[in-house]
Amino acid sequence: QLMQDVAVESQYVSRRQPRTFKQDTRLARWVLSAMIAGVIVGSVAIYQKLGFAKEVYFTQQLMDQSASQAEVAEFLAYRVQRYDRAEDWYYLANDQVMAQEFNQAVLSYREALARLDASSADAVNVQVELAQTLFYSQNNRVTSAMIAAVEAALSLQPKNAKALGLKGIIEFDAGRYQNAVLAWQQAILNGNDRAERMDLLSAIAAARKQGGITEQMIPS
Repeated sequence: QLMQDVAVESQYVSRRQPRTFKQDTRLARWVLSAMIAGVIVGSVAIYQKLGFAKEVYFTQQLMDQSASQAEVAEFLAYRVQRYDRAEDWYYLANDQVMAQEFNQAVLSYREALARLDASSADAVNVQVELAQTLFYSQNNRVTSAMIAAVEAALSLQPKNAKALGLKGIIEFDAGRYQNAVLAWQQAILNGNDRAERMDLLSAIAAARKQGGITEQMIPS
């Protein structure tokens, strides 16, 4: 009797299962298709908004050497907005200097400094770049802001060649020609850029002539 009951139940289930299974499968397919479409659309949207689509596109432009100056500037501004790191502000500032947007570059260098530890070597370099950009922003004139930036750099790294070069400019502008010569000599001793060395030697010659400084007063 048990065997007969099992056979009847098996037939009953067999008759009902195919129709239910097909209906369930059709519904499952619709649900699964909708889920897949949602995942794909959502993934693309998230990738565009939060992912690395711009980085990938810009890297491809660099490889193709097809990125324009405007596209470089746009990408650097995007990096600043997205990551807000010291290095992103620094790269943006450098690009602004190259575009001769000195006032904007000053602000960007200051943003980079605000995100760096004051004792790091990077902070010194950014401080020097800031001082130089302050000089450029005022049509190559010495200002109190530039002097403060140079002093801050030298307090962190007294033998920084670029900072010493800027200090020489400050001293020359103030008419302290001997101090200018000494600062530029120190810049030469601590630097390793041949082109900068030649410029500093020319500046020293000009300071000697302007201040009547002889070799006996300050040896070469």
